[in-house]
Amino acid sequence: FSQHIFVDPRDPKSNYGLATNHLNAPFNMLTFNDGYHITHHVNSRIHWTEMPLHFIEHIDKYEEGDAIVLHGVNFEEVSFAVWGGNLPGLADKIVQLREVKRTKAELVEMQRVGVDARALRIVHLQRERSSVAQHAHVHILSPRTVKLSPPRAHVL
Repeated sequence: FSQHIFVDPRDPKSNYGLATNHLNAPFNMLTFNDGYHITHHVNSRIHWTEMPLHFIEHIDKYEEGDAIVLHGVNFEEVSFAVWGGNLPGLADKIVQLREVKRTKAELVEMQRVGVDARALRIVHLQRERSSVAQHAHVHILSPRTVKLSPPRAHVL
């Protein structure tokens, strides 16, 4: 979940604005470089051992895409910082790729806006699902299989 905790509201479908990359995070060695999550979205077919090199070779695209890159932080720490209201502490872990660096206040605001955009997207998806559920009959076939049928005419 926390790989996608920040969403760039200016371009929420951009691979660079819908996930984070985590550099020098110990969990990368245990999770097949899952911390290079933007890299995974940019090229899902790249082998996990090639992700760090791909990031370095295409760092200009990450800069152009305004990617959030964190140093030495794992996914859980990101979640705890967001839910605990410690965006300033997390801002200290952001690796700035831009030539013109942001202030700490700007980094905190960027994170806050990204979390808010994600929350709004979740609310929107919940409303869409609720609307579908109101207009269709839901049949649960198994815990993982749900079948939607078109609504039937109500006979009075």
